[in-house]
Amino acid sequence: MSRIRALIIALGVWLLGGLSTTSAHPHSWIDLRVNVKFNENGEITALEQRWLMDPFASALWLDGMDRDMPEAAREEKLDQAAAEALERVSRHDYFTKVKHGDEEIPHAKARNPKLESDQRQRLQLQFELVLEEPVDPGKAPLRYAVYDPTYYIEILHAESDSIRLQGGGLHCDLHIDSPSPDPQKVAYAASLGVDVQPDRDLGQHFAEWAEISCAQ
Repeated sequence: MSRIRALIIALGVWLLGGLSTTSAHPHSWIDLRVNVKFNENGEITALEQRWLMDPFASALWLDGMDRDMPEAAREEKLDQAAAEALERVSRHDYFTKVKHGDEEIPHAKARNPKLESDQRQRLQLQFELVLEEPVDPGKAPLRYAVYDPTYYIEILHAESDSIRLQGGGLHCDLHIDSPSPDPQKVAYAASLGVDVQPDRDLGQHFAEWAEISCAQ
């Protein structure tokens, strides 16, 4: 098996569950950052997401790569793995739900996938999720949540600089609602072994919701 194929498989397994041998959900963690993109009319057009993976998951991914590989070849392999990862999560709506007021809105396919590592060798998956139609946050707040439906992976906004308003948002307010799951859901998640497939609505109970509202 080629190294790039091994990396892609490891990435897909991690995204869909299966790399941890411990019990209890979650098994992996992502620090989330989002650039909220505006057009010239003050409408939101896209959510550019950055998923910073935990050190253990990052090490598993990078283990299959030759440390002496030329930089250009390394970037090419990471780009291929990023594209494959995005294709996998597309089957689950990119782990993202978006609402305008109370109405759930569709989004087009994600684009521009990029996978890179920081100075601490933590991998970051980046992509841009384009809304099907621009949304006016002055008429109703835009709300989004990013979560793994099975709660195998916990996705929470980074502690600092987690949301940026790009190209607008001068008169906008940001707010992140922390999850408050029912204790029974917490106990259920804690009881799950690595090979158990939980209900696919489990993750929503542990999801953060971010809200952007703007003055007209």
